[in-house]
Amino acid sequence: MTKEYVNSQFEVESKKLQFKSNSGKLTEVHFKIKFPEKFEVLNAEFTDDDHIVIKFKGTDGCTLAENLVNSKSSTTKKVEVELGDRSGIPGSIKIEYILAEVSDSCKPNFVPETAGGGILVGTGG
Repeated sequence: MTKEYVNSQFEVESKKLQFKSNSGKLTEVHFKIKFPEKFEVLNAEFTDDDHIVIKFKGTDGCTLAENLVNSKSSTTKKVEVELGDRSGIPGSIKIEYILAEVSDSCKPNFVPETAGGGILVGTGG
C-alpha cells in the first residue's frame, strides 16, 4: 500500500530578523517568512516572555491538516512585528506559529484545532 506524506514548512527566511532603533530604543522589527500558500499571515507580535508569535489564518479548510494538504506551493512575505512595550532587543527570541483563524467556509462558530496557543511549528531564536 502506498503512503503519501506532506512536507510543508513555516520558517523565517534564513533565520534573519532585522532590527531598527533610534537613540537606543527599538523602533522596528521585521523579517521574511516562508509558509504554505493556503495560509495567510494575520499578524506578528512580541509577547512579554521574549517570544514572537506569528498568527495565521487557514484559507482552504477547517483544520491545519486540510490547509496543509491543499497547499501545493509556498509563499514568502515580509512581516513587521508589533513591538508593544518592547524597547530593547532580547538576548534570545523564540518564534511560535499559531493557527488562529480558519476561512469562513467552515461551520459557524468553528474554533481552529490549534486555537488558544497551539503551536504549528516552533524554532529557537
